[in-house]
Amino acid sequence: MKLANELIHLSDRVDKHLQVIALSAVRGTITLSGDEELKLPYIFKCEALHPGIYKGFTFEEIEIMKAKNTIFETHGNYHNFEINKDHNNSRNEGSSVDDIVGKVTEADYDTSKRAYMLTGEVYDKAIASKIHNGLIKYVSLRISPGMIDFANGQKFARNLKFEELSFVRAPGDPNAKILR
Repeated sequence: MKLANELIHLSDRVDKHLQVIALSAVRGTITLSGDEELKLPYIFKCEALHPGIYKGFTFEEIEIMKAKNTIFETHGNYHNFEINKDHNNSRNEGSSVDDIVGKVTEADYDTSKRAYMLTGEVYDKAIASKIHNGLIKYVSLRISPGMIDFANGQKFARNLKFEELSFVRAPGDPNAKILR
């Protein structure tokens, strides 16, 4: 229990190599407090995208609804259902399989919340612990618009493809968050 608590508190300051070595000693569960154990895969739900204007593009509800299952499509070497530590390390030359921490298992659009809802599984103990303890609160969806329409001074993203989910500190959609 002492080792697990120390790892949780120090994980932000430990480089990636040491995290992997230290976490491998935990062996499957992290005792957080008392008898509570964090089991892997850690399952979470999130609101990943809402209709609105983000980074200069307008995302309409109908376009989000049409694209809801594109997260499960594959394109060449990429599997879109990946969950990554962050957008910065994903799909670039410096990226590694170590950046993949889980996968999206369910996707749907909730018309009452007006939100693209995802369920995911996390296999990384340090990331799962941070989600569980509320240190990771936000998600971001990598989106590729197939087409951009210009109307009334706005850019409308059309034919959306959802490429991956990442954990972030400041999402483009300020309401994209992990649900407790």
